[in-house]
Amino acid sequence: MKHTRKTAALLALLLLAASCTAACGDAKTEMKTDTAAVTDAVTEAVTEEAEKIILDAIPEGTDLAGKQIRIRINTFDQTQFGSEIFMMGPEEADGDIVHDAILERNQLVEERLNVEFTYEIVDFTYDKVYPDLQKIIMAGDDVYDLITDQQYGMLKIAADNMLYNFNNSDVNDFSQVYWWDEYMDELQLNENARFLVAGDYFLDVVEVASAIFFNKAMYQSHYEDPNELYQLAFDGKWTIDALGTYVKEFSQDIDGNGTLNDGDVFAMNLSRNYMDAQVFGSGVTFMERGEDGYPVLNLEDPLITTVMEKIVANYIEPKTTFNFGTVAGVTEAEYYQNQRKAFSDQKLLFLNDYLAAVKDLRDMKDDYGILPIPKVDESVEKYRSVSHDTALIGGIPTTCPDPDKICTVLEALCSMSHNTSMKTYFESAMKVKYARDESSSQMIDLLHDSITQSFCYAFASQINDYHEIFRSLFDSGRATYATSYASKQKAIAKLYEKMITAYEENIG
Repeated sequence: MKHTRKTAALLALLLLAASCTAACGDAKTEMKTDTAAVTDAVTEAVTEEAEKIILDAIPEGTDLAGKQIRIRINTFDQTQFGSEIFMMGPEEADGDIVHDAILERNQLVEERLNVEFTYEIVDFTYDKVYPDLQKIIMAGDDVYDLITDQQYGMLKIAADNMLYNFNNSDVNDFSQVYWWDEYMDELQLNENARFLVAGDYFLDVVEVASAIFFNKAMYQSHYEDPNELYQLAFDGKWTIDALGTYVKEFSQDIDGNGTLNDGDVFAMNLSRNYMDAQVFGSGVTFMERGEDGYPVLNLEDPLITTVMEKIVANYIEPKTTFNFGTVAGVTEAEYYQNQRKAFSDQKLLFLNDYLAAVKDLRDMKDDYGILPIPKVDESVEKYRSVSHDTALIGGIPTTCPDPDKICTVLEALCSMSHNTSMKTYFESAMKVKYARDESSSQMIDLLHDSITQSFCYAFASQINDYHEIFRSLFDSGRATYATSYASKQKAIAKLYEKMITAYEENIG
């Protein structure tokens, strides 16, 4: 069985101690006693290390008899391409510490449960996921055991009752740290069924979680210690108004023409798409669960208007934010690249982006910091890092003949991921290789713990594109949420009722 580097080292030490015992057969008794003590200590350390890796309650000796686990992965991603690497890893170790940890994770689970992972790679845009999967599952084709695809399309598959209900399985313990229980709750139309799962195995959810980066050199040249930004966040005081203080006063008219335009230095980038993260990560409660388990939408909450008023007053009206790369003919990938380059070139103090941006920032000359999306005010208890709606999440198709076995595999994958691939991603890759300072490392822990989803963002396309209200307000520079919502309220209510009715009919 393949072990982690630390465990392998401990085993080597154990073997060395054992060989020393054999070679020193005539040594004094006290030497033998010391060697035995070392052997016992190393054995205990190996056991402790194994316990750290295996966190779940899957019975020891569970054997799935060499079963092939057929996993479908969609490689298309709005923000980063090649998402399959986070599930299947490389064919062999390639020297990338994250890739190698993923490969190791898979091998550990394969050997532990006696299974073999096989993959089918597809490439569908968000709007093609549902029709393709619907055709396959409705035809009764038993071709996949696990589907990992974009949340946008998977929600529609789930609503049509074409995925296994994880509530019917006793294998998965969603209270464990390696599952994102709150995230999954937000993807449920009713508490009586959980069709979609997200946890530490689904690393793409982390990749597309929202954050704000800041250029430490630029900050230090205009203010003082950049650690004061971290402290604001740790104290729960990182709010829209707090960020707005910097946005409103920071800008540089490089060409001296009296107007901020391309080529000047701006406080922050902001685009209509980033409004999703800003609004749904602000801490507003857009829905609550009724006694029947169904969501009760809270879209008339005055706090939503407050969020828009704060965003407009702090980010839009001051004219010190800039949207890099939104010209005709620019691809989605180029769009993100342009903004990241501007940040690296000291054209931006703050960068709204996804955590995946760290890959493009690793060679950045200046040091940078990472912060959560600001809260609407200090009364909000926790920060919320909302993942993009194309994040890859998991589901078991109803055509799968052995769903309980796949539940066992998923439990093992998420459990094993927590102390292998996920730990390596955050601690080794982001903290040491990318983040560059201890405070950012602590902040990344905060971000990991805050990863979640918002029901009204996840299901926005099915309730009259609810999120487009905020994008349109960004375009117009207005904060008139109540008026905009009122114009869509009847349509939203009608579509929501239709969605719930269809769900009740499908679930029965």
